[in-house]
Amino acid sequence: MSAASGRILLKLEGGFWLTRPQSLFGKFPLTWAGWLVGLGAAAVNIKDVALLALFVAVYQALLMVLNDWIDAEKDRRSAPYLPIPSGVVRRSSALLEGLGFGIAFLTLLWVLGSDFRAVAITLATIPPALATIKIYGRTKSAWYSPVLASTAAASGPLWGWLLAGHRNPALFGQVFAIAMIHGLHTNLRAQLRDIEGDPKAGNVTVAVRLGAKKTFWLTIALRAVELGGIGMLCLSSGKTGAWFWLVAAFLVFAGNLTRAKEYERSRSRLEQTKVLTVWIYASLLAEIAVLGVFQPLAAGATLVFMFVWYNAVRSGYRIRIEQGGLASDWRRLDSGFAEPAAAQAVASE
Repeated sequence: MSAASGRILLKLEGGFWLTRPQSLFGKFPLTWAGWLVGLGAAAVNIKDVALLALFVAVYQALLMVLNDWIDAEKDRRSAPYLPIPSGVVRRSSALLEGLGFGIAFLTLLWVLGSDFRAVAITLATIPPALATIKIYGRTKSAWYSPVLASTAAASGPLWGWLLAGHRNPALFGQVFAIAMIHGLHTNLRAQLRDIEGDPKAGNVTVAVRLGAKKTFWLTIALRAVELGGIGMLCLSSGKTGAWFWLVAAFLVFAGNLTRAKEYERSRSRLEQTKVLTVWIYASLLAEIAVLGVFQPLAAGATLVFMFVWYNAVRSGYRIRIEQGGLASDWRRLDSGFAEPAAAQAVASE
């Protein structure tokens, strides 16, 4: 393989990892729950479910690419192993990749819409959502930053509900509130992960201000409120079997708390990521519990798929990105690519 071909393959790989593929389906259970509420029925249409899963994956990929494009300069200091700071992916290429995902997102939105009105209303919510992402990227040090970030978790359920026919608004209000709390928890956990690197990038986040211990217990309080909200949803609308998933989510949550001391202090980003991994499963079970209110059996199949996908792709991300495999290959290939050019320049003299 030539050096030029190797560079192209590494750039393609960098574009793939730029999407955080291990998390592509992270918003699927909540989005599907919103879809079922808007549909007014709990019927499972395999084609619609597959398109909805693709819609969620494209949206998540778009978010991740835009986030890394916005944070490129700050990441050079706090996370130099990421595709853009390491030099594998240019900012212009990332923007082009984001544009492609944006086109795919709009196409799927049109295909999934129950009618023109549903599509139009959904489209009207997109500019505010994109503006919120942009504002969030510039205001990570603000106290309200986690609230802005939480809208990313709530956007999926909102769009699913709107596209499916926006029925049962009161019931959807419960799902939306749970999604917002879920988003708050997720963002604060991310801040806890980045608590050491964020100040280096100029971000004095809520976690940096509060410290690791207080931030950790704040995320725990939010998770407890979220589980309580899911319990209320089970009482009002849950099917037989819905409580199984709530109990499972609570047991995983309580089990993680038995090692609370491990999560109360600051570490490097990579060390924090490793230590906080167990909380990803607690979040996954909470999302599954919301879907389980409406589709207990399908929630089980979704859990298996997401668990297998996450762990299969996560190991690759750890090796190629967090441990610097991709950046190392790029530097080696890039230096080898530059040497012949330098030799030719000397020979021509």
